[in-house]
Amino acid sequence: FENSRWDDGKYIMDGFQLGWEFGENASFTVAGGRNDDRLSVNGIELNPLGTFIGAFYDSIPLVQSSLLSELRLGMGDRGGVTLTYNYHGLNWFGESLTSGEDALVVYGIGADFKLNDNITLMGGWGEADLADDDNNAFWATMMYNGGNFGLELGYRNIESAYLAPGEWERIGTFYNPRGIEDFKIGFDTNLSGGTGLAVDAFIGSFLDGGPDYWSAKAEATMGFGGGWNGILGAEWVNIESSGTDARQRWYSLGASKTVGKDGLFKLLYQYGDHNFSPFYGMGLRGFSGSDIRGHMLFSQVTVKF
Repeated sequence: FENSRWDDGKYIMDGFQLGWEFGENASFTVAGGRNDDRLSVNGIELNPLGTFIGAFYDSIPLVQSSLLSELRLGMGDRGGVTLTYNYHGLNWFGESLTSGEDALVVYGIGADFKLNDNITLMGGWGEADLADDDNNAFWATMMYNGGNFGLELGYRNIESAYLAPGEWERIGTFYNPRGIEDFKIGFDTNLSGGTGLAVDAFIGSFLDGGPDYWSAKAEATMGFGGGWNGILGAEWVNIESSGTDARQRWYSLGASKTVGKDGLFKLLYQYGDHNFSPFYGMGLRGFSGSDIRGHMLFSQVTVKF
């Protein structure tokens, strides 16, 4: 399933944004808005901001409103340094889960620099102040873009109390994982006619003496002409455990076809094989002693206007 509304990693809120550009690649932006109590006609929260707690609370709004600021200092057309300060005011439920704290403040610094037309270096640091210790995140990436071929090498260290909203990829069904340290390698290639291959792999460990893990996913697309593309994908997650290792596996096979300029038809079959729940190691949702297998077939029709 593909939908840019949900896949771009951005949070939606009703509010305002003010921006000021000064100099080349330099800017200052302030944004603010309301996060909770934005309801559909049947009373469902549309834009809940609550993922920094994780697991059961992912779809429950814990933040009432946010005030966000970003200062970008450019270094010509080669890159720049970005400073951020984000204030998230908690609602009554968020306060009850954080022992009376009324706000979450997240601040950090990031930088990017192009060594040449093909190689870019990026890195950053952030801190979330709901906890006094283990509340930092560090990351660094080197990216190579060779036209129809790309390579990425990365490192990240996300401490267990970095309780910040955001989007920093996933390990299997663990979105925005915390308490981890890992290395990443990824590459992608795009050939003519819609044919390509993308592979991402992580290898690391849970902090404070936790188990080692690795994760890999690959997707191949094959162009058949006439707007048709074949899709072949796989994803594996493995966490070292005493006895049988904890695992998650998915295998996908499908096809898609563009319909006109703004339409898409997609048909996909997926098989899954797990032996632990989606929230392994989080609260009451832990390791399952037996295999869990299943499959699904779904279709998608998209029309943009």
